[in-house]
Amino acid sequence: MQKSVSAGQTFQKLLLGLVALVVIIAVLMGITKLFSGRSAANAAEPLIQLRAEHETQLTQQGPSPQAGDAEMQTRFATNWLNFESDGRLLFGCLQLPEGDGPHPVVVYCHGGFAMGASDIDDVDPLLKAGYAVFVPAWRGENGIAGIFEMFYGEVDDVIAAMEFLGRLPQIDENAISLVGHSAGATLALLAVECSDLARTVIACSPVVDMTKLVRLHGPEMYEEAPFDIEDTWETDLRSP
Repeated sequence: MQKSVSAGQTFQKLLLGLVALVVIIAVLMGITKLFSGRSAANAAEPLIQLRAEHETQLTQQGPSPQAGDAEMQTRFATNWLNFESDGRLLFGCLQLPEGDGPHPVVVYCHGGFAMGASDIDDVDPLLKAGYAVFVPAWRGENGIAGIFEMFYGEVDDVIAAMEFLGRLPQIDENAISLVGHSAGATLALLAVECSDLARTVIACSPVVDMTKLVRLHGPEMYEEAPFDIEDTWETDLRSP
């Protein structure tokens, strides 16, 4: 025999549903606040304009704090290409799919602060799906000349990589995509704010608030950051 639902029970269910909704909204607001982007003072102007007007002030000048991977040079010996960015020579691993080009291409912005063989392995499914894949290293990484700027000059390197690929006959210049993971995802998002070369961007686990990233990771990240993390301009212009 089916039991009737009283008005009191109905009210309790509605109340519980409302409480659950409030909790969900509060959680989402907390997440949004934790990973918010640039401050209100700097959010009104386009990032490309703000970066053009500001010269980053580095508190330390040196290479990336992360060691490179020597294995990748031998494993992919025939796939390396050099490209130029801000007067320095960078390199990346280009792999082409089967068939005649020009091919759509994915620029993979690696995670961490150095490139390894595993980063090239990560894009193998894209290669098998018919995309050309290019995995570059940035300034100050893997023995490349330049200073590790942590999401500043490296953005110019991402754009330079896309410009370089667009000039290759094997590549469809109108089908360039950016995919990034972790630190690379942050670079990918910053790059698409400063350039319209990429038709698509996929960012996996990016950081969109540099100040909170540094504070979240504590003293070790404070030491790695080559800029003043208390300077709003420095952190904002590194935040997508």
